[in-house]
Amino acid sequence: MVDLHTHTIFSDGTWTIEELLSNAAKNNVTTLAITDHDTSLPHIKLKDIDVKKYFSGRIVTGGEFNCVFDSVKIELLGYGFDPFKLQDWIDKTYTKNNEINGYKKEFQEFLDLCKKNNIKTTPNLQYNEVQKFPVKIIYDDITKYEENKKFFTDEEWNNSGIIFRKSTCNPNFILYRNFSKQYPSAKEVSNKIRKYGGKVFIAHLYLYPLDNYIEFLDNLRNNNIIDGVEVYYSGFSSTQIKTLENYCKQNNMFMSAGTDCHGDKKPDRKIGIGYNNMNVSEDVIKNWL
Repeated sequence: MVDLHTHTIFSDGTWTIEELLSNAAKNNVTTLAITDHDTSLPHIKLKDIDVKKYFSGRIVTGGEFNCVFDSVKIELLGYGFDPFKLQDWIDKTYTKNNEINGYKKEFQEFLDLCKKNNIKTTPNLQYNEVQKFPVKIIYDDITKYEENKKFFTDEEWNNSGIIFRKSTCNPNFILYRNFSKQYPSAKEVSNKIRKYGGKVFIAHLYLYPLDNYIEFLDNLRNNNIIDGVEVYYSGFSSTQIKTLENYCKQNNMFMSAGTDCHGDKKPDRKIGIGYNNMNVSEDVIKNWL
């Protein structure tokens, strides 16, 4: 069983590397990738860990990288790259200082959007580094005021995740922000991953609120940005999976599978299993790993 999309305390997961490895072993995962956001440090740290003490399967170098393509903020999964060489580029591109400053600027721009569109917010609302993510801070604040409800659908009002994705992907959304100011282009990320020996996959396609998913995939492929697609993912319907399977077969693209496990943060999204007993076979990845 494979799980090529997981997170640890090196980004927004709750498990240490050792805990992730142990839980992967308990759930009978045989091929594992740690794909923390905008870093390859877990795979550098692995060099100092007695991995066999926790996990006897195969570990694939991985990472999940924020970037922008066609004005949409997406995440690209990289696999099989040299973590030391890629980390040098990551340190220049996704530094902690830049991250916090970027979040502060993002927060202020969301406040400005609220003001521009007459969405009520708490006076003198400030960015909170502990809460970290600006969209969640803004969401928690604007949903305190019932008069703001008229600006959003029920789905948006009741789900901060929907607000987040639409603010990053949909130029027509009332709180849309162009993230190209904050993150590198998908082309740059793809080029760097490949330069250091890796392959590139689009992560969780159906989480992005796009008008045409196949057209978006075509554009990524035609711009030589991706080698494959994360076909099997927690929460994808059987119809969505079948669509992506067919797309990859028709276009000679590689297929990947991942739960997006975050440890105890999202305990119902289990490593190797996801929400719906994924249990993806090694056969899915045998042509590229």
